[in-house]
Amino acid sequence: MGVFLSYSILRSPLQADAKRSNVAIFDKKGTLLEEFNCSLVGVLRRSPGEEYHAVNEEEFHEFLHREFGFRPALVRVKEFSTDEGLAVHLLPSHYQDYVDNPDSMDEERWGREDLDHYPLLIQSWIDRGDFVLDWGNDYFMDATGEVNSS
Repeated sequence: MGVFLSYSILRSPLQADAKRSNVAIFDKKGTLLEEFNCSLVGVLRRSPGEEYHAVNEEEFHEFLHREFGFRPALVRVKEFSTDEGLAVHLLPSHYQDYVDNPDSMDEERWGREDLDHYPLLIQSWIDRGDFVLDWGNDYFMDATGEVNSS
């Protein structure tokens, strides 16, 4: 069993604030087992190293290692969605809409030429190993976990 923290995908503590962090537990096959909030009140005392960080990243990793055995690493997970709003999807919603019902796509909005290319675009997305991290915004990620766009 491994520990995956929602913030670790983005490589900065965007999901952690000074009061709590969202923690998700996955098995070795990448299936979500459990999700919970972890209180950080009184736990983290060092000031953030960067102004855009909510917590001191080194201290946060030390806490996570001590409490959960967490070690930063690339983690492969299956699609999931949590009550807190954290989710990973294989496809962006407009691609998924096309897969679910190609005839329902608004040709005026998307354009016939773009819609004609959707099968190739979707296959290319899958072949590259891209995915979507949904955490208050849709982050389009590559196979290494780097954000391509949002």
